[in-house]
Amino acid sequence: MSSKLAPLTLERVQQYLDQEELNYEVEEDGVIVFPYGSFIVWMAFVENQLEFASSWQGIFPSSERKTAETFIEKWNADNSTDQISLQADPEGDGLLVCTNGALSAEAVSDEVLDQFFAEQMTLAIRLCQQLDQDFPQFA
Repeated sequence: MSSKLAPLTLERVQQYLDQEELNYEVEEDGVIVFPYGSFIVWMAFVENQLEFASSWQGIFPSSERKTAETFIEKWNADNSTDQISLQADPEGDGLLVCTNGALSAEAVSDEVLDQFFAEQMTLAIRLCQQLDQDFPQFA
């Protein structure tokens, strides 16, 4: 790993994911997508940032909106974060629990990229484990 600062590019992120031995796809619009455990990850460059988003593969029915909102409020409070949100399922009438994070793409060392990725993946893994445990009926 290099501590040298360099712009973050799609190619550099792909090299990183190859090192991590993750099976990913790059969509036509440059979005990187891969499944991991009980969630799916999307990474994309938006403006001058690398955005990281993940979604639990379970879906809350729309009728359970209050249950999902209560879970998210508690999770965010307990974990001192605001990265967890509820979004409409674009393929149905359910609700998705998602994480969101961003890293400036201007000048990033390998260590900073590794730390960002590790933090985002750890958050997603912990969140999905809790959702799987608390809401197996929606998994």
